[in-house]
Amino acid sequence: MRAFLALGLSLALSGVLLAMNCALFKSHGGLPGFGAERKTVVITRHVVHQPAPAPAPVTVTNAPPFHWSALESPDYIRYADNLRTVGCPERTLRDILLPDIEKLFDERAREITKTGGDTFWETADQRDARQRQREAKLRALELEKRALVQQLLGMELSHAALKELRSEGFASAILQILLGFTDTSKSDHLFTVHQLRADDAKALITATEGILLDEDLPRLQALRERFESELARGLAADELEELRLRLACLVGGNRITRRNGVNVTGTELREICRLRADT
Repeated sequence: MRAFLALGLSLALSGVLLAMNCALFKSHGGLPGFGAERKTVVITRHVVHQPAPAPAPVTVTNAPPFHWSALESPDYIRYADNLRTVGCPERTLRDILLPDIEKLFDERAREITKTGGDTFWETADQRDARQRQREAKLRALELEKRALVQQLLGMELSHAALKELRSEGFASAILQILLGFTDTSKSDHLFTVHQLRADDAKALITATEGILLDEDLPRLQALRERFESELARGLAADELEELRLRLACLVGGNRITRRNGVNVTGTELREICRLRADT
């Protein structure tokens, strides 16, 4: 009985499996060997790694050391341009160029003034004529130097005037009092202009041998007017007034002292100076 039951279950399971296989066979269109051929495309990607380009070789060069001599030039215009190119401040440039220019023109002046030997045979008139020629050459040399400084620095400046202004003597102390209300650049320019106009007046008197004729006076007056106009351009109105008062105080100011029985306040002193300047 049990054997019969087992056989029946086995047959039932076989039937179920057979039905399932038939259903699968129909849904897939038959066996793989008997249906449409399937094609499988396999795409293979090859990743190629390109090596990075080698860095360019770095060439290390040692720059030559800097020397001031590389900026120097016998041509003063090029010399000034070289100094400005490396950022040299104008005041430092002035302090470099002015002494060098002064030295050059001093050497040229010595060539003019050196004597040509014993000239005992010359008459007084001949010696005077030669002296006048020498003075004329020195004057022309001075004007050439001024023109060069003006071209290089854009203003009139005198190395000799600046040396006097920077000295430690009594004259320098007086100048500091006189021009102390201005900044350094203004005082340098003002004193230079004063010295140059004074030199111009001396040159005029030398050329006329100290004998001023009526036609010479307008030339002296023109120098004075030029100096006053240069002061007016370099100073504001209140600064120019301050300069007038200080000049009036210094000129003859030794009389306004306690030793002379004068005891004035600051306001009174300024009024006295104003009256002196106006008269």
